[in-house]
Amino acid sequence: MDDQIDFRKNGHIVASFGDATYDLRRPSAGELLDVRTKLIDLSEQRKELAELNEAVAEEVDPSLPEEEREEAATRRRAAFKELRKADTQREVLQWDYDAYGGWLLDVFELLGTEPRELTRDGLPAWMFEGEVIARMIAHWRAVPLARGN
Repeated sequence: MDDQIDFRKNGHIVASFGDATYDLRRPSAGELLDVRTKLIDLSEQRKELAELNEAVAEEVDPSLPEEEREEAATRRRAAFKELRKADTQREVLQWDYDAYGGWLLDVFELLGTEPRELTRDGLPAWMFEGEVIARMIAHWRAVPLARGN
């Protein structure tokens, strides 16, 4: 079976991958609020991680006034200290996998019309893409105005 995702007019999202097809029903307003809030929280955490990486990459400009140079150097030292905790890009990738994979599993558990066992490793890589997740949310927000079958 080829992997695919189908956004239905009735608000359902049907995802096929591996040997299975998963039907996600349209969420209630409260469920959609919960799903979106969790996603926003993850996005904010991910943004903080990205900002930390940028701060480490930021060189201290020697032409800055001394006070600004000292502040920039202090920020950079603090960022390096925090990055040692995260350690490497592998950890960032693992964070993405754990966080967004967990979010997807929660969505499948909450909205799946048939209970099925699913793991992060069982999800196709394309489901972790921000564009796919954004389309899912946009589809649920637009129903019954959404395009689809």
